[in-house]
Amino acid sequence: MKKLLLIVVSLLTFSFTFAAEKKKKIEDFDKIEIGTTFKMYNSNGVELDPSVASATVIKDPNYEYGNVLHVKVGNVKSYVEIEMPDNLTASQASSKYEKLKFLIFRPEGQPDRFQGEFSLWFGSAHSTTTTFANINAPVGKEANLTYNINKVSGYGKTIRFGFSVKNVEFYLDDIYFLYTDYGYDYTDPLQTARYHADLIGKNLGVCVSPNQLSETSREGQTIYRNFNMVVGENAMKFDATEPSRNNFNFNAGDQIVNFAMRHDMEVRGHTLAWHSQTSQWVHNGNYSKEEMLAILKNHIFKVVGHWKGKITEWDVVNEVMAENQGRGVGQGYQLRGKGSGQESVWYDRCGEEFIDSAFVWAHQADPDAILYINDYNIGHWDNHYESGKTHAIYNLAKRLKEDGIPIHGVGMQMHTSVEGLNVASIERTVREFEKIGLKCIITELDMAGKNPSGTMEQATQATKYAGLADIICRYDNAPTMVVWGIADNKSWLENSEQTKPLLFDPTLAAKKSYLKVVDTFEKYATAAGVDSEIEEDMEPASKYVDVYNLMGQKVASQMLREDVETLPAGLYIIGGKKVYIR
Repeated sequence: MKKLLLIVVSLLTFSFTFAAEKKKKIEDFDKIEIGTTFKMYNSNGVELDPSVASATVIKDPNYEYGNVLHVKVGNVKSYVEIEMPDNLTASQASSKYEKLKFLIFRPEGQPDRFQGEFSLWFGSAHSTTTTFANINAPVGKEANLTYNINKVSGYGKTIRFGFSVKNVEFYLDDIYFLYTDYGYDYTDPLQTARYHADLIGKNLGVCVSPNQLSETSREGQTIYRNFNMVVGENAMKFDATEPSRNNFNFNAGDQIVNFAMRHDMEVRGHTLAWHSQTSQWVHNGNYSKEEMLAILKNHIFKVVGHWKGKITEWDVVNEVMAENQGRGVGQGYQLRGKGSGQESVWYDRCGEEFIDSAFVWAHQADPDAILYINDYNIGHWDNHYESGKTHAIYNLAKRLKEDGIPIHGVGMQMHTSVEGLNVASIERTVREFEKIGLKCIITELDMAGKNPSGTMEQATQATKYAGLADIICRYDNAPTMVVWGIADNKSWLENSEQTKPLLFDPTLAAKKSYLKVVDTFEKYATAAGVDSEIEEDMEPASKYVDVYNLMGQKVASQMLREDVETLPAGLYIIGGKKVYIR
């Protein structure tokens, strides 16, 4: 049952450990009496008579000590059933364990070619089927075989596995579940950065694609358990949402929004006006300035309107700054387009007006949405190759705000490197935007290394990730840090498996960088006096309460206090206090 959690103080400690494959023994038959039989089933789950297929414990024919399971299969596909350890259920075992490994020995006299399918069930719930042209189990030699496990639901307490091969015999031994030690328990909310970010009202986000959002996959669980904000990597861009004129497709974006709503996550909208990934029909059409502005207006109203109230913030215009600003920009700025040597279909046909208009239209389409201008190679205020462009976008954002354009802040993409990132210079930029009343957030963070396998660089990357999280925690105008990808092997960056720029490794194990980010958010949650002790005796001031999220948006009106615990897990404002529902 969910509990109301009041805001008190506790302290958690985390050790920095790396992913390691571990195993859980299912059965090695050594302690089972010789002659014991195990049940066999066909692929329809019907138990087979021992005359058709049998599995009997015998003394290991290859070694003086130990037993094995002797499996004999007649003219039928059959599968042996074995009890799982520790009274595990199908759901529990398939959620935690990733692979099934066992030793197989095929005696002399068997066909050389051993082909067909391997299948695995938990109880009666099918988990895996893998087809092979030739199963790697040669005659007369022991072989270790390993197969992936897919998650199933149910309370069955056995595994059932085998091959779709008829008229064979073989010996089974040393059956194990394999799993990865992830260095922390991501199923425990208190050990995640998301939990502590929620408590202090900050956003730790990640970019995603719809195919990553299965709740039964470790990837999907990594997303919603560790992050409280998502942004579509491509799903909400112009070419995805309006592939032909006034023909809109919101399917991919809807999948992301619906996933976020199921898990009480915020959504960033990315992006409305961008020179890249704008549909070819826009580029190819011979449209006048007035027609181009009408196209952009219609696009913004349709897209923002479709997700009104569901998307917290939008990148309204993206990458509009010219690359080569120089360092002495003064009060000026140069935009991408004519004169900069960098094409922008919007600027070249509409001029700077399209930027102002896009913000106005986005605000009209959803007055509650927070609106950003977003760009790359910005962030460092002083003595850095990014400084000129950083000052230029500052000047543009300041001009927009002073002109009454509804802009709320600037997004720093921060595709950076371990060597190149200067955290103090980033903090200076956040302070400068704070002075003019604008937010300054991190929107597309990755931090590539030159020698990421080295202990020193791993420590430096972790320290710099934590330094950016520290900025997010300390500045009110910096509520968000979004990482551009989940795991090192799925980054948009070339050779990312070698440069290791993200928070999780290819096995989805938490890296030292992630654990340092956890520590940083936890430190501020603890200092603010918020954490997770259960409050058992809340005396309700009234029978009904209004419930708000941390953005101040009402999520429930006059809700029965006793029904509050049915809300999705997360942090809410109830009666003027932060309350965590778990």
